[in-house]
Amino acid sequence: MSYEYIVSLISLIVAFGSAYYLTKRWIPAAKYFGLVGKDINKYNKPEVAEGGGVSVIIGVSTGLFTYLFLKAVFLNSGTHLPEIYAVISTILLAGLLGFADDILGWKKGIRQRRKVMMSSALVLPLLTLILLNPQYNTFAIWGIPLWLYAIIIVPIGIIGASNAVNMVAGYNGLEAGLGIIILVTIA
Repeated sequence: MSYEYIVSLISLIVAFGSAYYLTKRWIPAAKYFGLVGKDINKYNKPEVAEGGGVSVIIGVSTGLFTYLFLKAVFLNSGTHLPEIYAVISTILLAGLLGFADDILGWKKGIRQRRKVMMSSALVLPLLTLILLNPQYNTFAIWGIPLWLYAIIIVPIGIIGASNAVNMVAGYNGLEAGLGIIILVTIA
């Protein structure tokens, strides 16, 4: 087994372990501070913690930073730094927007149009990466110019994916499943 696989496996374990640990700690803390909502998909509508995505965002980011650190120390490699930092930036921005939506969201009146406009900020890290590295235009083989890919296709994908996750957030399990599909696609 190569060192690259070992570094990846360790990073995956760190990401899962930290997300699991933080989620277990978040649930009682959220209930203590009153950050709860009713689970509308269960018959007796119990109160559940809100804003738990922060634990997952921190876990995924910790796993990615662990990967970068181990890769630099053990493999003496700094490849894919801009790509990983663009992904981390996008994940952190999405997490911040999701947390604000959970805590302030539909209960306080953030309109759906405003959420879409706010999620357009998620595009900036990947948009910058693509514009600085034209080789990432995966549609160039079909003759689609870089500006069209960067200004139209990538924003539709990012905004669409983030709002799709947000729309299924009320259905137990669907959000996690969609998140797995998106992360596997990114990987």
